[in-house]
Amino acid sequence: MTRFQRIVLAALVGCLLPIHSLLAQERSPEKSGERERAVSVADEYDAVVSAMRTVADLLRAATRQQITEPVALQLNEASHMLANAAPSTGGFRGPARTSSDLVALLREVRQQIHELAMTVDDAGTRHELEEIMREMDRAIDMAEGRRPALAAHQEGDLDDGTGGHDDDRDHDGRTHIYTGSIGDALDRATQYSWNSPWRNGLNIRGVAGQHQDYWPFIENGVYRVAPSVRYNRVEGLVIGISNDPLTWTSHDRARIFGRVGYATALDDVRYEVGAETRLGERGDLVDVKIGAAYHQDTETRDLWKSNWTENTLAAIFFKNDFFDYWETEGYQLYASARLTPLAQVSVAYRSDEYRSLTQNTTWSLFGGDDFRDNPAIMEGDMESVVVAFEGGRLHSLKWRPRGLAFRAEAEFGEGLGGDFDFSRFVGDVRGYARLSRATGASIRLRGGTTSGTVPFQKAFSIGGTGSVRAFPQNVFVGDRMALLNAEFEFYDARIGSWDLDDATLFGFFDAGWTNTFGTDELRLDDVLPAAGVGLALDDRKLRFELAWPLRDMGTGLSPTLLLRLNPTF
Repeated sequence: MTRFQRIVLAALVGCLLPIHSLLAQERSPEKSGERERAVSVADEYDAVVSAMRTVADLLRAATRQQITEPVALQLNEASHMLANAAPSTGGFRGPARTSSDLVALLREVRQQIHELAMTVDDAGTRHELEEIMREMDRAIDMAEGRRPALAAHQEGDLDDGTGGHDDDRDHDGRTHIYTGSIGDALDRATQYSWNSPWRNGLNIRGVAGQHQDYWPFIENGVYRVAPSVRYNRVEGLVIGISNDPLTWTSHDRARIFGRVGYATALDDVRYEVGAETRLGERGDLVDVKIGAAYHQDTETRDLWKSNWTENTLAAIFFKNDFFDYWETEGYQLYASARLTPLAQVSVAYRSDEYRSLTQNTTWSLFGGDDFRDNPAIMEGDMESVVVAFEGGRLHSLKWRPRGLAFRAEAEFGEGLGGDFDFSRFVGDVRGYARLSRATGASIRLRGGTTSGTVPFQKAFSIGGTGSVRAFPQNVFVGDRMALLNAEFEFYDARIGSWDLDDATLFGFFDAGWTNTFGTDELRLDDVLPAAGVGLALDDRKLRFELAWPLRDMGTGLSPTLLLRLNPTF
């Protein structure tokens, strides 16, 4: 391991370890009027492993930022090293280590960061390293099971080994002693400071507006989300290049973004070109982005069910295409504002021409049946205003997530001069909890409604991958929709004497409804229920799901086996 990698590892683990260590501790009995923390070696190691996995995701995301190529290569190498060094068994590969070894390691790397901070010239980088050292001081205190020395140093001091711990007190001066319960986890996950947003998680945990490694909502009311390389039954193979728009952690103040690609089955070019600027600086608590873009591209309403990568691989290998498509050409003007570290709001004006697309390819490596037909849409000009609001905070999204996230979107197309007069509203709430060291639970509630004359492309579809498993894909369509997904996970499960190392067993229940059956009232007789079991490998990503429909809606009661490369939510 290079010195640079050790510093990056130590810095980020130092930022993350306090959270996981706090959640792993149990409240100890009072003796002589003082509480003593009891931190087991197993819980410490579980915290470190969880932190290291999150760090690996951070490093992968860092390679996407505007940094020099040698540093990006080192970060990418470090991410692979961390992923291999942090199995879910609760310990490191190699000789067993004690809690004192952990503390000694933290102190050593803390000193290395201090030495690095003394050599850098950039004020922003120096400030971030100071924040890292303060977090590492807290990590050391938590690992040793001590009460934090709340007033040891003033914020902003660059000391030689011990830092301030002012963020361990609430605004009322109360010291937090976390017990690992769900209530404490949510309490910790929703805290932030108006004075120091970087320290409290803007760059190290999943919050609105971050990269998809940390945030569960791929759909976005402002940006047209599509990769430059993809494959589906309408476009065939699309080959192109792209440049991403700004994120809240980008170093740039302005950027030209977009993508261009050639769709082989359409024999046409897919493109978007746009420009945007931000009013604040990187790390500002409140910030605003404004921009404009023009495009001619393929769109879908189904991004909440899967992602482009999984859909592409499913289409290439198994002739499964989860999305329905159409073409739009037009422009949009938009603004997006980060209101707090936990919430952002976006608004966009769109002017688009909608056109139907048909299936244009039948090729895949495997699979005997043809692709599903791509449904026609209502063609015409659409003028609309889109408003989206999302927020929350998540931890370890791609491993063993916890936290809460929500998203609400409204689109208004009435009275703006287009061919369609409608309004559309959709909301999505997702919660993740660690019930114990070996179990977890997740739930998603999603609903939508419309008014006016709703074109087909703005309706809601459920069934199949990403919604109600065990029913055919996108088979039930209506202008009102409600959906419940729930999962219960068993981490590192055992079947008899067989250890399922780095695997998760889970059971799930889905229930969905649309007004397909002729009534706008949500009735239990019209709800589509399904249940099943699954096995997840490689954290949460590679999943085998066996789902049974619990009601025959004309599609039978036979179970469906799903191979997923993406969690349902």
